[in-house]
Amino acid sequence: MSNSGGEGFKRAQVSPAGAGGQRLCACGLARRGAPTTLFPVLPRYFASLPPGKIVLWCYLIWYVVTVVQYFDPAPSIWLNSLGISAVIGFALVLSVGGKGAPPRDRWQTFRLFMMPFCVSSFSSLIKGHGFVLIFPPRLGEFALGAGACAVFVALVFGLRRATSGGHG
Repeated sequence: MSNSGGEGFKRAQVSPAGAGGQRLCACGLARRGAPTTLFPVLPRYFASLPPGKIVLWCYLIWYVVTVVQYFDPAPSIWLNSLGISAVIGFALVLSVGGKGAPPRDRWQTFRLFMMPFCVSSFSSLIKGHGFVLIFPPRLGEFALGAGACAVFVALVFGLRRATSGGHG
């Protein structure tokens, strides 16, 4: 990362609350003076994923595998998905906000808009291709998506074991 004006990111060696009450981003970074790379942070991020976020990552993997296999460049698919994302995402932001609600972080807000986009584009791409629910009609396509998710989950648990010194 480039460092313009001394406002880089530095890995925080503190609890999620941060030193002195500073807020950390979703990947455990705190704003500091010197820039650092994200690569040392990513293994720690993936190793510390709670089960719900592992599932969300698997959803994203399944979506990406399906989009790669069934991609359609028709602008109407993507523009409709953006429109649905804007309308539903805004409604979701309103539904989780309100008086007394904890403040959302940027990643949560991003997910509230990204999920409707993915659902809408996914359903448009698979329409008429013989899917059963979210499952592709051919075993090889299913195996690719399921295998990619399985590799990801194995990676997460491998990183947990490695970062805990093999005691996990």
